[in-house]
Amino acid sequence: LVNVQFANSREVDWMSGGEYRLVQLSAPVKYMGNSEGLVGEYVFIIWENKACPILGGREEDGMPKIFADIAMERHTGDHWFTSASYECNTFLKLDLDRKAELGANEIDEMNRNGKVNYFGWRVLPNLGKGGSAISHATLYPQEMTVSRAWAGEGSCTWTKLSPELHPLQSGYIATLADLPVRRYTMAFMLKGVARLNVGDSRTLP
Repeated sequence: LVNVQFANSREVDWMSGGEYRLVQLSAPVKYMGNSEGLVGEYVFIIWENKACPILGGREEDGMPKIFADIAMERHTGDHWFTSASYECNTFLKLDLDRKAELGANEIDEMNRNGKVNYFGWRVLPNLGKGGSAISHATLYPQEMTVSRAWAGEGSCTWTKLSPELHPLQSGYIATLADLPVRRYTMAFMLKGVARLNVGDSRTLP
């Protein structure tokens, strides 16, 4: 199971009310490195369209963040869509056909389980030689309070880019594009407030 997420974050406190967008791919996991029984999502990759969130989340918290141009979400009727690109070359398109809005009881249930443990791997390479100066697993807890939610049907469409068109990320894109799609499961559109619990992030053994 691979979870694909698009987020358009507005009125971001630590960006002086600014905004940024991201596309994230992750998979549900259980961390087996200690006896805590931590469960959550291991993040494969996060594309973001601003340097500020990339640098903090990657160097400090070990999230695999890299840059892409990410379009603001648009829609015709209940068909919503966005895309990610590099130098005007689109490599990912996301579509959501929005269906029924969820009721208060369903939103309450979402908010009871609003905390998510994200796992990453922080690596800082050695200078002037191979290997790494730092290499360890990380825990980066986050949470969201949902105010409105809609069920829907989602899909993603990959377009592989040659190394000429995207010198640094073409391999990542090709690897993700080659993942077999057995079927699409549930999709949701959520509106609410997200919190990055930076103070609770830590290294893992």
